[in-house]
Amino acid sequence: MQWFPIGIRKYVEKIIDVKGDGNCGYRAIAVGLGHGESEWINIRKILFMELEHYFSLYEGTCGDKELAEELRYKLNFYRSPTPNDRWMIMPKMGHLIASVFQTVVVFLSNHQCLTFLPLRYPPLPPESRRLIALGHVNGDHFVTIHLQPNSPIPPIARNWYIHHYSFADGWETQYSNQIEEFKNIVGNEVATTDIIELE
Repeated sequence: MQWFPIGIRKYVEKIIDVKGDGNCGYRAIAVGLGHGESEWINIRKILFMELEHYFSLYEGTCGDKELAEELRYKLNFYRSPTPNDRWMIMPKMGHLIASVFQTVVVFLSNHQCLTFLPLRYPPLPPESRRLIALGHVNGDHFVTIHLQPNSPIPPIARNWYIHHYSFADGWETQYSNQIEEFKNIVGNEVATTDIIELE
């Protein structure tokens, strides 16, 4: 629990650890989506295909082509163990994860907390939405987090506002109260912009 801001800890119902073989980020995504962590290879492949098909979109969310190429390099690896230059990196991959799986992604750590929304899908009705929470712990490991329903969540990554397709408008409206509550309980304890990279 010490890896997350103090104010949010009481909303954490469960932390699910995954194997630390360099694929922990993809394992944590798989578990968050309701699959076994052994699905990490498929998660990598799906994310890689998303990046390939919509490269110019993610060039925008990354900031430039070189950083998007870095994501391509990191994703295109399917062995275990995985060297650290192929590890998942946040927040750059948050937009990919949210978009390809049409899910809200909450990212929590002691340094940075953000929420990611799908960039290129119309908003789902509230009852059909799912949320996965990923935590960054020990400076080099990802875990899956189960949050209480309607928990406070971090601000939405600013690049969503800049780069989402117009028909994705509306994803953000449901979460304004939860985001305000997060700001109230966490304050300036962590960064809530897409400026730090954690892997």
